[in-house]
Amino acid sequence: MARGENKEQNEIVAHMKNFETVSNSDIKFDESFNIKIDCNNDIGIMYLRSQDKICYLKNKDKAYQLSKEDYDFIINKVEEE
Repeated sequence: MARGENKEQNEIVAHMKNFETVSNSDIKFDESFNIKIDCNNDIGIMYLRSQDKICYLKNKDKAYQLSKEDYDFIINKVEEE
């Protein structure tokens, strides 16, 4: 995300705080997570893929399941750029 988009960044980070960890998942971080969102705040880094609502955050150690609402919100913000 470009600098100066603080409102959008804050909204995305707020959504990121509510993600649920995917339990017992064999989904591993790979090249399919090709949508990267970096809010330039050292915690707001997220990797998404288009085929489902799974994402990884900055440290890439756990898969998270996004709700449809969170996924739609974030994808819409990305597409606005």
